[in-house]
Amino acid sequence: MSRLQPLKILLLYLSCLLALAACSTKQQAPTGLLWEITSPDGKQAYLFGTMHLYPEGRIAIPEAALAALRNCTVLATEHNVRDAENQRLFRQHNLDQLGAKANRLVAQQYGSSLKSMEGQLMQVADNRRIPITGLESAREVVELLNNVTIPLDNQTDEEILAQHEQVIRLYNSGNIDSLANELLDKELGNETRRLLVDQRNRNWLDDIERLVRQEKAFIAVGMGHLGGANGLINLLRRRGYSVEKM
Repeated sequence: MSRLQPLKILLLYLSCLLALAACSTKQQAPTGLLWEITSPDGKQAYLFGTMHLYPEGRIAIPEAALAALRNCTVLATEHNVRDAENQRLFRQHNLDQLGAKANRLVAQQYGSSLKSMEGQLMQVADNRRIPITGLESAREVVELLNNVTIPLDNQTDEEILAQHEQVIRLYNSGNIDSLANELLDKELGNETRRLLVDQRNRNWLDDIERLVRQEKAFIAVGMGHLGGANGLINLLRRRGYSVEKM
């Protein structure tokens, strides 16, 4: 054996270790907004992370997501905003006022450039005559969130706008784990985040499974619901689904 061979073997070994570490990191911190769901019996659907309100020109819905939606038979959002009874309950319990200060500041900051991503997806669905449904009813949300306080409303204007800018950056990078594991706790606090995000994720699972069994579903929920230990990607994988980034 030449003197160079042991060095080559060592470098190869180190390269393998680095590759394994990179794979491990990728599994622990997935990135991406559009994911393909495959059930144990081969049914397919899509999971897409949205940013509910965003300034036009700073973010765009990926063409791959729009193409996937056009090939689906149902669009499922967090709740069906076109359901009149749902909207009545939201107003009756003042749930449309949660986070009102933050919403007002964001609207003032970005003005007419502010767009609803769910609204755009629903327009695509309407054009293709794709039915629209929700993963939760207003009554379910009322029961869960009636006593929730949004810490954002206690922050300064500058802090709220800075966090919104941070969410825009995270969205454009597809960094779903950073949003789920760091920013949401900072914005909401642990207990509120547990109710607003983790508990709702668990509540949605049965509906998502039903949709995947019955339809070619396009499921669009806030980006913060995708990543983290209790995010939809991990929860679906624990139930035996394959969830792969597109």
